[in-house]
Amino acid sequence: MEEYQSKSKSEVWWRIEVIAWVPFVITMAVSFLLTLHYSLLDNTITTTIAYTRSTTLIVALIPKTIKCYYLGLKRTYAYGSLASLLLLDLLYSVFFHQA
Repeated sequence: MEEYQSKSKSEVWWRIEVIAWVPFVITMAVSFLLTLHYSLLDNTITTTIAYTRSTTLIVALIPKTIKCYYLGLKRTYAYGSLASLLLLDLLYSVFFHQA
């Protein structure tokens, strides 16, 4: 006999969220280790690290926003606004070369 397992929407989105946060945590750890061992990094490397961190944070916030939207939580607008502001900040720093 097969067992029937039902998963709630919240549980499924929680797993997607965890998967989305993994690249951000790895990026933070790598950038910490790089700055710890090489305190005087080249400006281009520092800028690349900053862009990568910003991008992975935005990517990590998107599933959180979608989850809150599908579950009908009021935090949807907060997470969506935060992701939008971070995206605007990233675009501003890319186009005006300020990290």
